[in-house]
Amino acid sequence: MKRFLVLGLASMSVVAGVARADQGRIPIFGPVTITQPGSYVLTRDITVSSGTPINIQASNVTIDLNGHSLTNSPTGGRLITIFSPSTNIRIANGRLVGGVRGIDYNTSTGNAGTSVSIHAVDFEPQGEIAVDISNAISFEMTSSSITNAYTGVLITNPNATTDPRVTARLVGNRFARITHYGVIITGMRSFIATDNEFSDSGLAGIFLVMGSGLITRNVFSAGVALGTIGIDLQGGATGLVLDNTFKGLERGVWAMSNGNRIAGNLIIGPPASAGGSPRGIVLGASGFAADRNLIEINRIDMQSGCAIQFTPDSHDNIYRINTLRGSGGLAVCNNGTGNVDAGGNVY
Repeated sequence: MKRFLVLGLASMSVVAGVARADQGRIPIFGPVTITQPGSYVLTRDITVSSGTPINIQASNVTIDLNGHSLTNSPTGGRLITIFSPSTNIRIANGRLVGGVRGIDYNTSTGNAGTSVSIHAVDFEPQGEIAVDISNAISFEMTSSSITNAYTGVLITNPNATTDPRVTARLVGNRFARITHYGVIITGMRSFIATDNEFSDSGLAGIFLVMGSGLITRNVFSAGVALGTIGIDLQGGATGLVLDNTFKGLERGVWAMSNGNRIAGNLIIGPPASAGGSPRGIVLGASGFAADRNLIEINRIDMQSGCAIQFTPDSHDNIYRINTLRGSGGLAVCNNGTGNVDAGGNVY
């Protein structure tokens, strides 16, 4: 009995609204603010109509949602808020339902950045952003799903050029019916996206701005919707876009940056009845150069429009060993300068 009382008092000093469980895990059974490091476990579903069910104000925190749900009203606040300078946060195994944001890092001026890992968490729906982590040192999301959000994941870091640790990794996730962008990655030095599925993203599945990315073995699909892009590379982003599948999008890959390699992808355009001006791969745009890119070993079958389009702002790109099918003889629309057919292409 004495031992139980000591542990109970100790746990109350750690965090309001919880008591320490066996084996060192601390149960969460109601709205809570976590102020000490440790391993926490959700013991029941928690529903609120406003505010935030879980606030994290400590580093080195693991939260096992334990198959349970955090639910907020559609116009409520966040479901989990991480306050700077908290870092080394892991959240796993449950559902985040409603609210304007699922997991949000509340940054402050001059903070040192944060590291966040998310595993096997399902988000649905969020009115704004399912996962928003600003000033990320490292971010990882695996085996999770985001459905019916305005934006799926937004990861940023303004200090990427000076901090070599800045990385983001997305593996085995599913993004469905996203109004805006499935994933926005900006300012990360290294980005990996592999084995993810994107369906019906309103603007683009992956939008990479600055930094280097390996984007491989992902599937991007859309219904008959104009304006959809699978992968959008801009602003100094350098990508290896390898072995992905694109079906039914108006643009498969749109590169407005230099030095990318786009290889081994399968791109099947929307039906001709969809209208618009589909393009399998587009290089450059007005005011956005796309130079010295390599396009090779892709299979592109556009039922209307071009397989590859070089805009006037694209220069000195090479394409080779592709299978290129476009309508009306428009396998390649070449409006740039210095772009080279290096041979082996099948039209």
